[in-house]
Amino acid sequence: MKSPTRILLAISFLFASMPTLAANQCSTISCDCSKLPTQSWQETCRNQENRLVANCVKNNNASIGYCSLHGPQANALPLATNITQVAPATQAQFTELNHKAALIYWSMINDFDYFKRHIEKRRFIAARGALELIDKNSDTLYTLQQKLSSGLAAEDKNALSQQSWRDYSQDALGAATDLYNYSEYLLNTYDTLDNEQQRNRMRDVGIQLMATAGKVYEQAGLAYGNGMRHKHAAQAWKNASQASALILSHSTEKTNQSKQNEYYRYQSASRLHRASYHWAIGEGKGAAGESLVEAQKFMGNGGSAISGIVREEEAIRASQPYWRK
Repeated sequence: MKSPTRILLAISFLFASMPTLAANQCSTISCDCSKLPTQSWQETCRNQENRLVANCVKNNNASIGYCSLHGPQANALPLATNITQVAPATQAQFTELNHKAALIYWSMINDFDYFKRHIEKRRFIAARGALELIDKNSDTLYTLQQKLSSGLAAEDKNALSQQSWRDYSQDALGAATDLYNYSEYLLNTYDTLDNEQQRNRMRDVGIQLMATAGKVYEQAGLAYGNGMRHKHAAQAWKNASQASALILSHSTEKTNQSKQNEYYRYQSASRLHRASYHWAIGEGKGAAGESLVEAQKFMGNGGSAISGIVREEEAIRASQPYWRK
């Protein structure tokens, strides 16, 4: 056994090293501020990034919060799409990947048909199973697209890489819209059911479907951005924010706890901030004011952190000739 002195020394060393360990982990937090379009946006972003790092160190790497204004490579975000590095596809794999993607996309369509049939027959457990397949396949499709596009770029076929993202984005947008519309239908009609258990289950599965719709809108927004279609990307991100806002509006104590509500609130804001980024890139200064104002509504007291750039965008917009407004 260790002597009491050695144990005390070990404990002292452990606690002395915790702030350093937390600081090292917290130093990886990034809101990707340098990619933002103006100096004022970058400064606002860096201020909130510094606050996140300070909170992370203070809380020993627990509950650090999220970036609000951010660039495309930020890593402290409440988004649904988990973006990871993938190995680029080789030229020999291109045809196989395209074939596999087509099969998965058709599988999603069939699973969605099954999902709706299960809902019509009030088979909510079976409906959840179909929805889980749709959600998983949407992630697989995005990963396949990453492999394909990065493989084309590795072959110095950048134009084809961007075109592949644009082709994918149209399919993703269509899928997201179908999921969103049916989820909206479920969330608008569950109150008409007489059976309380069925009513609660339809609401829950409607919220789950809306979460998947929001994620697929994210994937469409990411794809449009990679395809250099920034105005389309901005609209897709705005649609994604509307999805999480609808989840919030249908949340109850039974369906979501306060932490989950906070997550969807920040998610709505972050998606709007990504929309504002693409509006600014695609349309120039003054184009992002509307998205920034909407984002403030979800940020609560934290909305004051971006009030300076909101006023700046509104002033630029007001000074522009009428044909650009």
